[in-house]
Amino acid sequence: MMRRESWDQVVADAAPGDHIVQLYQDQEFLNCAVCRYVGDGIANGEGVVLFPTLTHWDAFRPRLEAEGVDVHAAQERGQLTVVDVAASMNLEDLFDQLNKIVSIVMFCSFLMDNFDGDVHEVMLPRLGMNHSHLIPVEDYARLERAVDDALRETVGSDEARVLESQLLSRYRPPFNMPRSQALLLALRQFLPTVADPVLRRSRELYSASGAA
Repeated sequence: MMRRESWDQVVADAAPGDHIVQLYQDQEFLNCAVCRYVGDGIANGEGVVLFPTLTHWDAFRPRLEAEGVDVHAAQERGQLTVVDVAASMNLEDLFDQLNKIVSIVMFCSFLMDNFDGDVHEVMLPRLGMNHSHLIPVEDYARLERAVDDALRETVGSDEARVLESQLLSRYRPPFNMPRSQALLLALRQFLPTVADPVLRRSRELYSASGAA
């Protein structure tokens, strides 16, 4: 499980066979992450196939160009291919099968609220079946502070220290993720009645610290 590494380090360190999934609600975070991934790939001489909606591509292209990527030249030499596509989950499953045969790096993004209990209950276990890394939020340090404070407020400081140690030692994350995210999922698995108030309070604290 990842500790304090930032999401951009996860993207920069991606290796063949990795399948990274990003959750986002903010368009700017999506733009930043995708363009970092595409820009690093092109700079490293790799081929990139991008499957955005037209709306997303209209946001990605000017950012890539502002960051020094010659999009037209990359497309002309066959290093960047952009395909407008729907049914992304089905397409992703096909590429995941390909990844088992020919190791490639995959990066996908889903519009999901990481502080939604249903996402923790249903979607993250589903995503964990065919992804290697989870990018749950933009700011890992903020998430860690929010989750730690929320757990202490919910169960008390002494109990929080014991719970954190016990839960993380028992929990087997389905993919690499920040420690604080693993703690939230461990609570969901082993102490669901505690998980909901901690998740709600984590959302409040994470949002408030970003507005400060």
